[in-house]
Parts: sequence; structure tokens; C-alpha cells
Amino acid sequence: MRFVWCSIHLRDTISLLLLSVLLINRNLFIMKKTTLAVAIGILAISSTASANWYVQGDVGYSKIKASGMDDLDFKDNVFDQRISAGYDFGDIRLAVDYSHIGKAKDHYTLFRGEQWETSGSTSVETNSFGISAIYDFNLNTSLMPYVGVRLSENSLKFEDHWRDNSASESYSETKTKFGYGALAGVQYHLTDNLLLNVGVEYNRLGKVEEVKIHQYSAKAGLRYNF
Repeated sequence: MRFVWCSIHLRDTISLLLLSVLLINRNLFIMKKTTLAVAIGILAISSTASANWYVQGDVGYSKIKASGMDDLDFKDNVFDQRISAGYDFGDIRLAVDYSHIGKAKDHYTLFRGEQWETSGSTSVETNSFGISAIYDFNLNTSLMPYVGVRLSENSLKFEDHWRDNSASESYSETKTKFGYGALAGVQYHLTDNLLLNVGVEYNRLGKVEEVKIHQYSAKAGLRYNF
């Protein structure tokens, strides 16, 4: 009976994720508030099942990689923060989150012959709203490994500041893009309601023109079960 119960809820979880993908792909131009509303609506429907609400806060250290154009190929390490709210069905969890990823920067100098032509800095900063489906491996111990997938709507803010021999200029642009990722980790029961979380995560934050933005992150935080 436990296997049948898990199979039914896993099927429902996959269906909800597929619905989220369709909604996001169809409405990429809609701002992050709409995505958050859709995610909260899904959790509200799910709350009719026998499960527990929880909240979780994490801080992380991320490597941001931008690739695709000569002047935007760079890597930088930044801090990130996330707050999540979710529902626990037993072996499966659904959660919505807000994440802030710090400003990743790169400095460059373009030469012409032996004289410098242009120097400047490029940066990208991200605010992200996401929904995750997570599977917990119940080992009947205080340790609980997990794996999951995440869909997100990401607000990417690009800035470029440069100067040459005669002038200087600044440029700023914000783009909203669909993203996806995967996560894995382990949680440890400090008490019945409080858990320590340690995990790793990958997110493809989006593609702007030819530039692809990737995040590789290690996180730690606390989860509280109501």
C-alpha cells in the first residue's frame, strides 16, 4: 500500500511540474509575481492531502558562469540566499522559493597593438522565483538524503561600465528568463521539528541573446516543520 501511495503522489507531482512548465513557457513575458502566484496556487491545491507545511532558509556560495560572447565569458564566486515554503507529503515535497544571487563581476581590457583601447567591468545579478519537487530517501535514521528538480523565473540584471582614451559610458539592462535545475543534499533532524540542511545545486538561469548564465552552488540552512 505504501508503494501505491507513493506512486500516485509521484505521478501527481510530475503532472504539476509539467503544468508549470507549460505555463511558464507560454507566459515568459509575465513578471515574477505571476509565476509566484501560480506556484502558490499549486501548493494550495496540494494542501488537501495529508502533509505538513514547512519553511526553510539557506545561505550558499555560488560559482556563476557566463559564456557565449567574448566580452561576457567569465566566472565569479558570489554568495546567495534563499527562503522557501513547502508541503511535505511523506517521501515527496513541493516547495516555492525566492532566491537572491549576488553580483558576479568581470574586469576586462581590450588592446589595440601595444596601447590599451578600452577597459571596463561587466556584471550580472539575479533574483529568482522557483518551484521544486523533492524526493526524500527515508532511511529511518536522523539523516535524510534527497534529490530534486527546480523550475524558475529569473530576473537577470546586466551592467557594463567601460572607458577608453576619450570617454566613458555605462549600460544596464534587466531580462526575465525561464530556468531549470537540479538539487541534492541531506537533512539532519536536530529535533522533531528542526532540521539542518546541507546541499548542492545547479541552475541554468537563462540565455540572453548568445550569453548563457549558469549557477553552481553549495548551500546550508535550517528547515522548520509546523
